Amino acid sequence: LGLVTLRAGSKYGVQLWFWGLLPALAILLMLGNFMPMLLLTVVLVGSLMLRQTASWSYALMSLTAAGLFASLMLEWVAQDSLNVYVGLIEKLLTDLKQQLADPEMQKALPDTISTAFIAGMFGVVLSVCSFLALTLARYWQAGLYNPGGFRQEFHNLRLSRTWLVITLLLLAL
Repeated sequence: LGLVTLRAGSKYGVQLWFWGLLPALAILLMLGNFMPMLLLTVVLVGSLMLRQTASWSYALMSLTAAGLFASLMLEWVAQDSLNVYVGLIEKLLTDLKQQLADPEMQKALPDTISTAFIAGMFGVVLSVCSFLALTLARYWQAGLYNPGGFRQEFHNLRLSRTWLVITLLLLAL
């Protein structure tokens, strides 16, 4: 999806995104897993931003914002799925506390986990995976059509102080 969007443009990228949503929708309906659908969407957003601006700074900001938005949407739409993960993690924490001999280590582990924490972790994983997918797509594009361009782009990647502060604020949310 990233390679097609970067090379052929938004028209073909959105068409491929739509066709990619069909199996992602089947996964959602059968398994209750939102991640393939969200990953496709965030990769599309990042590749559209990279194609339009030719700036990795803007692309990274869009991936961060899309990951934040996806985690907020997960918390709003998928409460039942998140509660399943909360139950699993709390059970693992309880078992881990029983196995630990040191009382200080037991106190360091939390008793409960919130759905907001789980949704945030999914947002972080989504942002990292979409960054890796976009990086791979741009690497392939550079290898096919602009040898050496990928290396030069990453060596020139700089985040201004404003973007750095905005990114840190988004991550803090």
